[in-house]
Amino acid sequence: MSSDFDKHYRKVDETIRELLQDLQHFLSAEERAEVEVFLDAGEYGVALETLWEILRESKKTVSEQALAEVRKLARSMQLTLEALPPSSE
Repeated sequence: MSSDFDKHYRKVDETIRELLQDLQHFLSAEERAEVEVFLDAGEYGVALETLWEILRESKKTVSEQALAEVRKLARSMQLTLEALPPSSE
């Protein structure tokens, strides 16, 4: 059982890190570091919520694919994320 649990969270960690890489042009080094601190501590829910809040507050337009991946992860972790504000474009 713990093996499945560990496997799930290794995948979560990997996916969030891939998202950070994919979003590198939208996030500052400080924003990426803020999320990575939580990843390194194994706080995956906090890391994902932090990434989402950064995207919400910055109002930057990111790909729908990236947003869909964040939402998918949130569902798999049973997290509820606030809606993003409408794009400024």
